[in-house]
Amino acid sequence: MTRKFSRFQRIALGIAAVGAAAMLLLIGWTFVSISDSNPPHTSEKDTAEAAQRLLKLPPLEDAEAELRAVVQQIGAAATELVPGMKWEWNRDPMRSDCPAPYDQTNGQISYLRHYYSDTPIPDDVWPQFLDRVRTIAATVGATAPETMQNQSGTASSPGNHDVWFSNPSSGTTIKVGTQRASVISATVGCHLPKDKFSSPTPTPKPTS
Repeated sequence: MTRKFSRFQRIALGIAAVGAAAMLLLIGWTFVSISDSNPPHTSEKDTAEAAQRLLKLPPLEDAEAELRAVVQQIGAAATELVPGMKWEWNRDPMRSDCPAPYDQTNGQISYLRHYYSDTPIPDDVWPQFLDRVRTIAATVGATAPETMQNQSGTASSPGNHDVWFSNPSSGTTIKVGTQRASVISATVGCHLPKDKFSSPTPTPKPTS
């Protein structure tokens, strides 16, 4: 015998069905999100090849010193164009693990301290400054520019300019920006610290 449902029961069943479908979608989305946030580790073969590439690079500390000097050169170039501009280092440096294919090595990425001036670079000087930066950044292979902000100022507000120069092969990036103040920041791509050259990949933990 076919069971008949009242209008209220049909509405309730419809709501329940929609709720169940939404729950299934939510479960599926959660599963995909968890899977995406836990990508597979690089294989042993690819890790070994990545480690060999890192061994051919200078130690991380040397690369940091080189890039700090480049940042200071950029600051000096700005001061030549904007006399009286003074620079100082601020914020703490930071290091992090490298992404794939170096994720299973002892390589690290280094985020240098910011080089800061409380003087903005005027709109009419910015193009000249950017030309200087382009030349200096090229000494570390950071030749791929990307403009993030390029807004001219007004009578009440200075211009907002923000450009990144990157070296896709090494991961080195240099960022120059100005608005109410000016900041130069830089990142050293994946390198091995000096004390990791004898063990470019972590020693496996003994199994109990």
